[in-house]
Amino acid sequence: MKEQNLDEIEKEIDLILDDIKSGGINDNELLKVKNILESSHISKRQSMNYLADRFSFYKLFFGDADKMNSEVFNYLSVGKEDLIKVVEKYLNKESRVVLDYLPNLISEN
Repeated sequence: MKEQNLDEIEKEIDLILDDIKSGGINDNELLKVKNILESSHISKRQSMNYLADRFSFYKLFFGDADKMNSEVFNYLSVGKEDLIKVVEKYLNKESRVVLDYLPNLISEN
């Protein structure tokens, strides 16, 4: 894997977020992400452990296990404008903490 400077990576992330803020996400990209989410959601529902976990989550936190059946529709209803608003509000330089996590390489003795 190519080593990259952490500052360069942060700048690249900022460029991507600035592009989204300026409306640089196109309909095909958004549709592709929605298709991936929907496919993943359907695939996960094949597991009994997943179903049990999600039903208990919705029952515990929302008092209604049936909300699980509409979970994916919340994501599929997100539009470009919604995405731009969220990026502007939450993903800005003023309200973030950057954590540089570098693994401790163990040397062989």
